[in-house]
Amino acid sequence: VGGVRQAAQALRQGAGLQPGDIIQRINNLDVKTPTEVQSQVEVSQIGQDLTLDIHREGRDKTLTVKPTAMPAELR
Repeated sequence: VGGVRQAAQALRQGAGLQPGDIIQRINNLDVKTPTEVQSQVEVSQIGQDLTLDIHREGRDKTLTVKPTAMPAELR
């Protein structure tokens, strides 16, 4: 998560993601790089649930989040 770019910052803040989490899939699509995470967040619909499959501290976990508009200070 530490490498997730600004476009995904709002997602990280509201999703319950923690430093060190590894996002493996977004809506069942594999993501391997921060750029792929950013791309999936950018094409998502504001207010529509996203399912994040993550790896945290040796365990897999699924989070459901609802993206919001990026705050003006991050644009």
